[in-house]
Amino acid sequence: MKPSSYTQSVDIDLAIKEHLPLVKRIAHQICSRLPPNVEVDDLIQEGLTGLLDALTRYEPQANLNFEICLEETVSFFVIINIYLIKYSILYKGITSVNC
Repeated sequence: MKPSSYTQSVDIDLAIKEHLPLVKRIAHQICSRLPPNVEVDDLIQEGLTGLLDALTRYEPQANLNFEICLEETVSFFVIINIYLIKYSILYKGITSVNC
């Protein structure tokens, strides 16, 4: 995938440091509505993956702020991770049944 023009104009390390509090806030907000066995650190890790994805895909537009794009992308990555965890638990449970 070709890097976006936004990615070429931004220092990735600086962008991660700048947006890490937002990623953590989103992860904590989502984790507060989940069972206690879900680790907030796992959600933060997926949020950082979403941050990197947003940095590489974002193309500046007059009506689309990067922070809005970032919030949507980070939330998406965190929620998808929750579904994957749930699916893997269900899948393991199904395959462990002896017929």
